[in-house]
Amino acid sequence: IHNNLHFSYGVKPPIRKFKYALYQHVAISPLTGCPKSPSSNPFSGHPPQRSCRQSQNQRPVTPVFHPRVFPILVPGKSKGLNHLSVYDKGISYLGATNLNNGVLDFVSPVEKQVQKGNCIAFIRNGEGSMGYAVYKAEDFIATSDMTLGYNPHLNRYTGTFITTVADRIRGKYNFGYKRNAARLAKEILTLPVDDDNEIDWDYMENYMKAKEQKAILCYLHQIQTRHKP
Repeated sequence: IHNNLHFSYGVKPPIRKFKYALYQHVAISPLTGCPKSPSSNPFSGHPPQRSCRQSQNQRPVTPVFHPRVFPILVPGKSKGLNHLSVYDKGISYLGATNLNNGVLDFVSPVEKQVQKGNCIAFIRNGEGSMGYAVYKAEDFIATSDMTLGYNPHLNRYTGTFITTVADRIRGKYNFGYKRNAARLAKEILTLPVDDDNEIDWDYMENYMKAKEQKAILCYLHQIQTRHKP
């Protein structure tokens, strides 16, 4: 998909971000057709306002501490790219960048350094990228400047939803105030919850699937329009 969104994870650079497009659309009542406004986004820090009749599918959101979302946090294992062999057909090497979905290069796999995919990689260092997060579906090798968060409910839909929300915190970090492990554990994510006040993973997944389907249909429509005589 090469319009506004891109749904490939772990392919060779360049990889377009799809977070910006999601950031523009995430709202408390998705797919209702309600016009967007700064105050209608529950992740903006302002109380939500109704711009039209809300959908019955809407979900309330609540602040959730980081450890509740990611009970397992592990650091990256690599000491640096100069300790590895660059290999065009190798495994993804993640570093302190928010470009190309965190991929700095591709390297020959080193068994002791390979870490499992289906996680969110939080960038803790690197001027300009510190505070960002990326979802990784594939196995990879990561620099120690990253912390990896695991949860059995993660997949490419919930993962991309959460990284978009998590990126809202990045403004507080800079070279003099780094995102260390202690500060990462204290971060708060504003996520949808169900009637029992539990994180609503199904809602996030369905929301992202709907966004993906909408983007695909839009893309197919553009192709059909271009090829009309």
